[in-house]
This record gives sequence, C-alpha cells and structure tokens, in this order.
Amino acid sequence: MRILLFSTNANNYNPKTMHRISWPSCKDNFQKLCQTYLEHSFVIATQMPGTFLIDYDGEEICEKSEFVEYHLIPQNLKTAEEIARFLDSLKCDLALPVSFWDPPYDWHCVMDSIIAEKMSTYKQCIDKNFSMLCFQKQKIRVFLEQNGFSIPNGFSIDRELYMAEKSTPSVKINVYKEYIQSCLEKMEYPIVIKDTCGLSSFNVDVINTPEGSKNYLQSKKMKSNRLVEKFIKGIQAGIEIMGNDDGITVLDPFFFSVNQYGITSPKQSIKIGPVTDEIFMISKLKSEMSRLGKLMNIKGLCQVDLVFDGKQWYIIEINPRISGMTAISAASLGESPVQMIIQNALGLTQIQNPHGMIFLDMKLLPCSKQTIQKLSELDFVLFVCSTINDLAKQHRECGYTQIIIFGNDQQNLRMNLNVLKEKFPDLMEESFFQKALEMTDYFKKN
Repeated sequence: MRILLFSTNANNYNPKTMHRISWPSCKDNFQKLCQTYLEHSFVIATQMPGTFLIDYDGEEICEKSEFVEYHLIPQNLKTAEEIARFLDSLKCDLALPVSFWDPPYDWHCVMDSIIAEKMSTYKQCIDKNFSMLCFQKQKIRVFLEQNGFSIPNGFSIDRELYMAEKSTPSVKINVYKEYIQSCLEKMEYPIVIKDTCGLSSFNVDVINTPEGSKNYLQSKKMKSNRLVEKFIKGIQAGIEIMGNDDGITVLDPFFFSVNQYGITSPKQSIKIGPVTDEIFMISKLKSEMSRLGKLMNIKGLCQVDLVFDGKQWYIIEINPRISGMTAISAASLGESPVQMIIQNALGLTQIQNPHGMIFLDMKLLPCSKQTIQKLSELDFVLFVCSTINDLAKQHRECGYTQIIIFGNDQQNLRMNLNVLKEKFPDLMEESFFQKALEMTDYFKKN
C-alpha cells in the first residue's frame, strides 16, 4: 500500500529564522518505519515546519530517507480544493493528516480535515466539523456539557457587546456589561480568562478577584471575545485518544507541570507518565475518553488537556491533532510519533508498558548538534530536539531543547536526572531540575 502523510500551514512561516535539530531525526524514524513495513511505501507532502515529518535547514529538506518520496506542497496553492488536487495527483492508497500547531490560531487541523474531505484518495481523518468545534472553545464547552462531560463552570464574553456604549452613542447603560459583571461577581475565584480561539495557554490569564476581572476586561488585553472559566486547583494532565476504522484506543495519561500562575506553559512544561495508579481514577477517565472518541467518531490522533481535583477529572481543551505530548506518548510505546500514527491507521497499536517504566519530557536550554549527539549517547535518553528562533527577543522565546528520558522506576529516573544534570550542568536550569524531581514523587512506591 502507498501511504501518504500530509500536513499544511495556513500561516506565513519563515523557515530561515527557525532552526530545528533532532535525534533521532525524522529521516531516522522513517528509515526504521520503512524497514518495519516492507510491504508499504511512504509519501510525505507537507509545508514548513512539517512537524514530525521532515528535517529542514532554511527552506530545504536537509535529510531524506532513500525509501520515502518527499514533496513540499507549493505555496501558491492557497485553497483546500487546490491542495486536495495536488495530493490526489500523488496516487496514494491511504492519506493520513499529521496536523501540527503554530500560533496564533490553532486551525491547521481544520484545514487538513477540509482538504482530506475533498480528496478522492481513501483517508482516515478527524471530521472537519469536530475540528472546528474544538477550535471554537465556547462551542466545544456547550457540546461537552450537553453530553455529560465534566468541564469547569464558565461563560463567554462578546467583546463588541461588552464595549457597546463606545461604538453606539445612544446606549446610556450597557446592560450586557452589567450582566457580565454580575456573573463575574458570583464566580468562585481564582478564574481563568482566555481567548475563545487561541492556541494552548497563549493569551491565558489567571485572575484572583472580581475587581481584577473588571480591570482585565477594560484593559488592552481585551482584544477579542473571551472565555471565563473557574480555575480548577489540581493536577494538570494530558491524554491521547486514537481512532481508526476498527474503533477507539485511549492511552494512559501523563501529568504536566505548571508555571507560577498555575497553568501549563508549552515551552516550560514537564510531562511525566504514563499514570496508571487508580488513586487518580484512571479507569473512569479512560472510559470517558473512549466515550468521547466514539461520540465524535475520531479517526487519527486527538489530545485532551485535563485537570484532576482529587475527586474528578475536568476537560480543559481538546486538540484534534498531534500535540506537545505526542512524542512522549509514542516513546512510552517504544515508537516514534510517525510509527504510532501508522500503527493506529493499520490497527496495530500496542498500548502496553510491560516493564512499568516511567518517561519524562522536559526542557533544557538550546544546544548545538554536537551537544545533541553527546546527549543521545546516554542510555536513558530517547529523544532530543533543539529549536532556535533567531528573531525572538524574550528569553523563553529564543528557543529550548526538548529531551525525553526514562527510568525503570522512580529511584532510577531520579538517578538519571542527576546524571543528566551532572554531565550537562549548563543546559539544565535549577528550577526545572527541582520540578522534575518533585514530579517523580507521583510514582513513589508505598
């Protein structure tokens, strides 16, 4: 079978200012994939940055597997219809979107779903309506609530109505604003105010008082419609739902670290798992995620952000695409992300972690190709990827190195963390190291 993996980018992307070096490289992962599935051939068609699909330097693919056919989707193709025709011209038997994320709008997965729908090639893809529902956070809240899923208490704010007296001089009293402020007064604080169509935790603020919420809504941050939710105190986590023609598979969750405001930051987050201890009600969580997957007829990968308050799980956000936890989820299965995607499509997913190993994904400072090679020589390192942005001005935006390590148990993982810090002291920030050690306590045996 000739299998197509494709992705698109609806944003203007400048690869000349972004640099990414990874081990194993995408080329390495496809070499292994092709050797595993000799009966299939693989075609890649993508646009920069082609997350998990290509290794690039500037505007070119710099490393290619000799067993894979590569195509950069022409930038002059600007509609779903045009891109679908291009992809159909590659004459594949199965098409699989590998949608990625890129600010400011998390809507590339919607575009890929529309393209897949227009293709004549057989495909396994998340429905465009579900993708759009997830993109519009208020609408997915309504859907989840109507179907009995637990979500934080909250409501949406229409910016135009909230500012109506400024654009409509005949308005003496803005009744909508009075209503919103009365709702804010009755909320249990702290609360979260976020963009209704934003990406991850970008443009997310934690507000501690009713007065603080009023000040926020009168500030320059109020640039568009907003979603207000109760801030759930607890453990933040993520879980992967995978679907194919045979049904739904739910992987075990991973716990996420939070920043000083109590929210998960993509460029700082530490992830650890898989979590299986029933003290965290894992069976009930996975049952609910399976129900969600079946309800939405998920085909492909879908990631869900969650929080556990000690008594129940709440859904915070749904991402119908690959995500920041895809790499560690795949690593816990002994696979690369592309292998996990292919095995799911072919109905061959293995979800066991027979040795009970613990996997940890954390961020180091940016590093060179030579340093990545040295990191890869440590026997507990599974994945390293350094991303650098030449145009960034703020410290956290300049770049980082993602590393995934493992341990046979909590003690072994802590030992490996100490070895990593000892051998590469200039890469690991003390606060990240201490947080990683702290998170291993979730796996302490009584």
